[in-house]
Amino acid sequence: MALRTPTANGEPILRGQRVCNSGPSELPVGWFVHPMNASSHRIPSARPSVPKQTQRKLWAECLGHCMNPKCQRDLYEGDKYVGEMAHIVPHADGGSISIENLIVLCRNCHKIAADTSDEATVDKLRSWKSSRNTEIKKLLSQRVDSFAELAQIVTPLLARNSSIFRAYGPSNDTSYEPTKKLALWKRFESELVANNKKLELVFLANSHLFHGENWSIIEDFIHHTEEFIATRDNAIERIKLFPQPLPAMFGIDEFIDRKPPPSVSALQNLVKQLVAEGAFVELQFAPKSRLVIRDNDSIESIDLSNRPRLQQLYWSRRCFKPKTTELRLEKLIYFVKWLHYKRIAHEFDDMRDLTTMTVARGYRLNLFYEYILSLDDLFWIDPHPKLIALNLYDWNGGRITDEAREHAATVGFLAMTQNEFFRFALRELK
Repeated sequence: MALRTPTANGEPILRGQRVCNSGPSELPVGWFVHPMNASSHRIPSARPSVPKQTQRKLWAECLGHCMNPKCQRDLYEGDKYVGEMAHIVPHADGGSISIENLIVLCRNCHKIAADTSDEATVDKLRSWKSSRNTEIKKLLSQRVDSFAELAQIVTPLLARNSSIFRAYGPSNDTSYEPTKKLALWKRFESELVANNKKLELVFLANSHLFHGENWSIIEDFIHHTEEFIATRDNAIERIKLFPQPLPAMFGIDEFIDRKPPPSVSALQNLVKQLVAEGAFVELQFAPKSRLVIRDNDSIESIDLSNRPRLQQLYWSRRCFKPKTTELRLEKLIYFVKWLHYKRIAHEFDDMRDLTTMTVARGYRLNLFYEYILSLDDLFWIDPHPKLIALNLYDWNGGRITDEAREHAATVGFLAMTQNEFFRFALRELK
């Protein structure tokens, strides 16, 4: 073997001697093993450290397992990360610290690779990297049949990442001494990156299961993970933060939007399905607005303003059709809360039909949401002396045509705008 330039202490490094790094992955990749005493004497090579973004790319690539396809050892042992970065082409032979020339291995596989330095070893490591990448993409790119199946894959990963970030990520938490917290973050960051990559592959393979509005949240998550990997520490300000609505979509956390999903029709269709399945528990509009459902042995309470979760339930269960009413959920919630806080008795006749309800003194309400309530809207109503056709549209409209009012008076029921009803209720129903 030809001798290379001596190290600082005068001892030579042999050309072709393979790198062996058995320390933490944050250290510079590669320690040359002294040929005279490989088991006990290591000489650090003069080389640049692997950039943080390259380390993150490697974590995302290996997904927390040794990249030897015949090994695949889990690289997380308690609070320790035991993965090691190895050169494919040895540094002494001009191998770079690019992601293409680095592979993550467990300590045993790294040692096996380090014991030899011929071209066959280089080919073997390249084969390991290529085969494992192909295997991972094939495994995580499988389409599933339902959102429920997808949730079984996704929920543990999202919950684990949430736990890591809350415990060790940037925050005002002072329960950990700063240097210890930073050390723990360095250990768990690799797991978080690997989990994010798994989620990305699973999401891309199952885009057909997401409501369009929710898919934009998934796209934000993918951009966030790509930016996180590519961002050098303190080099640029991150633009794409983790999208907070994502866990809510899978029922892990709640994300309260300014406005609930618009469709009362979809909510009615969902309730009908849940009742048929025996999964419906309760639908409440005041004082809190919540849908309570049963999932196997667990109970889930969903705020009606948790837009990502409800939209996904609607989409997964095909609840957007048929459309049975134009009534908007935010208007219905507002109206029922008004009745509640004014202490006017009220009750829906059947939660599968949210357009009809009974209020104090036996008055029955048929709820509409029309810019202009016309005769065509009221013609089909079965008249009753205590029936009120109520138009909840209250923004730049909400009128009732003269023909519609005349028809109501002729056949024997009342027709009111929302403001007209509020005055009537305060006068007659208190």
